[in-house]
Amino acid sequence: MTGQERFQDSLNAANMGNNATASDDSDLDKTFRYRCNVMYDGTNYNGFQLQHYQPSIQGLLETVLSRKLQRRTRVVGAGRTDSGVHSRGQVVHFDSSENITDLQKFQHGMNLMLPLDVKICGLEHVQDLDFVPHLNETRKWHAIYSARKKLYSYRIFIGKVQDPITRHSRHHEYRNVDLDLLREVAAMFEGTHDFSAFSNTRGDNSTMDTVRTIYRVGVVFEGEGNVRLDFELDGALYKMVRNIVGTILAVGGTEETFQWLLLLMDSA
Repeated sequence: MTGQERFQDSLNAANMGNNATASDDSDLDKTFRYRCNVMYDGTNYNGFQLQHYQPSIQGLLETVLSRKLQRRTRVVGAGRTDSGVHSRGQVVHFDSSENITDLQKFQHGMNLMLPLDVKICGLEHVQDLDFVPHLNETRKWHAIYSARKKLYSYRIFIGKVQDPITRHSRHHEYRNVDLDLLREVAAMFEGTHDFSAFSNTRGDNSTMDTVRTIYRVGVVFEGEGNVRLDFELDGALYKMVRNIVGTILAVGGTEETFQWLLLLMDSA
């Protein structure tokens, strides 16, 4: 068995057997909290969140951290990602009873243990307390509760033939798309709305709050047929951003009309 196979076996075991949620802030006086950014090519992973029988970024990080710290270690991410989604700086935190004094050395060691498509950066010790408005309390900084905004970027190539090298990092849009129309459509999603019409159902979510705020939708032309849609928001429903992008392209490519979009938004 090769080293990579042994690593994959341990990762699979963690993904299959690790079903508990991340720990809360109890007993934090006995632990140290660390935060870092995670960069990854999500092509070979079933999203960030821990999955049974499927490789995930969280499962991978917990396996490597637990091995390095010699004890089971939970990782809390600022949010979930869908299968195949990439990241250039997803924020996570973990707690440990060990006071890691040489953070650069620890980070380097972690990156040596991680596969080539996942790396961490910016590892730091969290000492500050943070007031969480929606909980109306002050608590230790937390990757989920301390998040104020999130940035999702969707990269698109508009043209007849896409460069195969970009196939894992850009959606191929074969229709002719009017960029000015694209910006006009994108602006309609800004603000606070009920986005249930743009969320895929996942189990019983009848009691879920489906109202979200999108602070900004930026349409950036990057040249040579490449376009980037930036969504700055407070949070997203399951597959919400992906479905919004598909809707923007459908109207921007004149396959659907503004009236169709208005009816869709009003149906929520």
